Amino acid sequence: MKIDLHIHSTYSDGCCSPEEIASRAKAVGLHGFAITDHNKIGGWKRAAEAAKELRMLFVPGKEIAIWKGKEKYGEILALFMNEDTKANNTLDNLEEIIDEIKEQDGIVGIPHPVGDSIRVQKITDYVFKHRIKIDAIETINGRCSAIQNAKSMELAFNKKTGQIGGSDAHHVREIGSVYTFAEAYDLEEFRKYIKKGLSKAIGIQKSQTEINYNRLLCRFHHMFHKPKLEQYGELEAKRNSSF
Repeated sequence: MKIDLHIHSTYSDGCCSPEEIASRAKAVGLHGFAITDHNKIGGWKRAAEAAKELRMLFVPGKEIAIWKGKEKYGEILALFMNEDTKANNTLDNLEEIIDEIKEQDGIVGIPHPVGDSIRVQKITDYVFKHRIKIDAIETINGRCSAIQNAKSMELAFNKKTGQIGGSDAHHVREIGSVYTFAEAYDLEEFRKYIKKGLSKAIGIQKSQTEINYNRLLCRFHHMFHKPKLEQYGELEAKRNSSF
C-alpha cells in the first residue's frame, strides 16, 4: 500500500484544493493520501469526501509548528487523527500535544528532521535529548536534498524509529513523488505497521534546482490566487510558510 503522508492544501500554504489533491493522488497510482496543513484541519472533510468518491484512503493529519516564545522551534507531523489538538503549540506543551495525538491512536512523526536553510527543525534534538517518545521519522521528504534525506534515514536507523515518507507537496506536480509503503491491506493495518517499524519511505530524489522551482511555482500561484491564501490567514501564512 502506497500513501503520501505529507501534503498541503489551500487550507494552508498549498496550491491545490482537497479535491485536486485526491484526483492527482489517484492519477499517480497512490492508494491514499494525507492532508497535513500547517496548524489547520479545515481540509479534512472535503478530502475525506473526495477520497471516498475515488475509492481511495484518506489520512487526516496536521503539521504542527512548535514555538519557544517568538522563535519557531520546529514542527511535528500528526497523522491518523480524529480531532484537532487543544494544547497551545509551545515547546513547554510539546509532551501534552504528543499525548493528545496518541490518545486518539494517532502517529507522531518528525518531518524533515535535519532541517535545511529554510526550515528550522530543533525539535529533533530536543525530542531525543529529553527522551520523548515519537513513532516515526520522515526519512524521505520531497523538498529535502539527497544528503539531508540520507542523514534522516541514518537517524531513524540509529534511534530505531518507524520510517515514513512524504512529498511535502504544495504544488500538484509534487504529489506522490514521495510516499510511505507498507504491506498492509487496510488503513488500520497501515498505521500499525508504521508503529511497528514495518514501513519505509520511497521516492524520487529531486535536484535542488527542481525543489526551488516547485517553491517558485507556489509563490506565483499565491500571487495570482490571493483569495485562496486568505483562507489560511495572511499572518499565519507568513509565520508558517515553508516556501
